[in-house]
Amino acid sequence: LQGTYTGSAAKGEVEDWKVMNEATNDMLKRLSGKEWTGYKTLTAYFVNYRVNNAGQFEYDVVFSGVNTEEGTAVEKEPNNSFETANPLSLNILLRGTLSDQDQG
Repeated sequence: LQGTYTGSAAKGEVEDWKVMNEATNDMLKRLSGKEWTGYKTLTAYFVNYRVNNAGQFEYDVVFSGVNTEEGTAVEKEPNNSFETANPLSLNILLRGTLSDQDQG
């Protein structure tokens, strides 16, 4: 899963990195506490520091994990609901992207 994190008012790259590092760790802790069947989030990283026009810092964030279900399926678009989505394979690295266009 990949997206953009928008933080608070920028305070310089080093200070913003510290805030982002803590936020990423907090997000990983919250995700690990969720009971999601079929997927386990393992790690996350953030890159591409920048300050937006509103003076807030931003980073691109990537979460990576593995599928914990058995069976193999190939995802074919479009699938517009969880009911029509294909199941995922056991212990497979998952990567994907989201954009504002994905909000159905």
